[in-house]
Amino acid sequence: MLWKPLPIVPAVLVGGICLMGFPGILRAQSPDSAGGGASAPRSRQARLLEAAAGFRELAVSDHRAALERYAAPTATDKLARLDTVMWPASPPRLGWSFFMSTAIGSVGALRSAAPVVAFYHPWSDVYLLTEWELDDAAQADEARLVAAEVLMGDWLRHDGTPPFSPVPAWVRSPLFKPAALAMTAAESVMAFEAAVPVAATGAWRSRLPRAGDSKPLEEYNHAGVPLLLAASLHNLSICHSPGDGEDPRLGSARRLVADLTGGAARGELQPLLQGRGTLPEAAQALRHIPREVFASLQPVSVILGPDDLLVFLTSPRQADLVLSLVLESKKGPGLALARVDVVSYGQTYRQLLAANE
Repeated sequence: MLWKPLPIVPAVLVGGICLMGFPGILRAQSPDSAGGGASAPRSRQARLLEAAAGFRELAVSDHRAALERYAAPTATDKLARLDTVMWPASPPRLGWSFFMSTAIGSVGALRSAAPVVAFYHPWSDVYLLTEWELDDAAQADEARLVAAEVLMGDWLRHDGTPPFSPVPAWVRSPLFKPAALAMTAAESVMAFEAAVPVAATGAWRSRLPRAGDSKPLEEYNHAGVPLLLAASLHNLSICHSPGDGEDPRLGSARRLVADLTGGAARGELQPLLQGRGTLPEAAQALRHIPREVFASLQPVSVILGPDDLLVFLTSPRQADLVLSLVLESKKGPGLALARVDVVSYGQTYRQLLAANE
């Protein structure tokens, strides 16, 4: 199996709002600042996040069971149609498991009749926007998923203006790839929050780029999204499964990564700290990662260079955390660890947010 679903961390606290059950990013805004007082919005957001977290966790193992449990028939029908759009050549269950395991989240239009939870998948540069229904008169009732849409990252970041690339923005970026990944994720979450602010009211679809014309939205996005997702799944398969005629360095990379993360899971961290290019800040961050997180790390992407490889790892337990390993060719067979970087989407998001204020 390419992707091994694991239990998700029960709660992550970001910006003062608890993202129950799914790691993610949410603009630091208190319920009071959105208006309406403290008690009602807090109850509303708790119900929304609880349902979204439960949907995400169940979708990691069985997306159809997640729809049966949390979705209204309208959303089930729409996501069934999106299955054929998103995964034309892959098993949808595998695709949804990888997508939901490694997506980060944000919330928009919290006070509206139809709040939105965005799941952004950094590896493919694709958004899943989910609309939820909340009955404020029956606060004990669970939020229900009632609609959904998929968008290319470029669509929101470029305000619906071409060109839209079938290559993720972080891969196209000239930045060092770990930095490009973190920056693209942060910018993508901020683009969603700009389009659908947490305090927005009214129909969220009307706030999307070119919302008045559904034809280009579907034509562009429903053509580009499957290309982005297929590329990310192909890269995932390269990380885990040997292929005919593959670069011989990939086998060495798989063995070395397994040795390094397996050792760290047993408390043997020193081999992971020996990369000559690893910055002191990254080494310090590695020392604070729990063993159980090291044990759950899985390779998700690899970039082949002429003299080295860059391997990215993340965990279904903590999708906000990414490790990147630069592996270089050495004299004789095999590879050697040259550098480790520790990426936090949340930290990059907060830094970018502060720089823009």
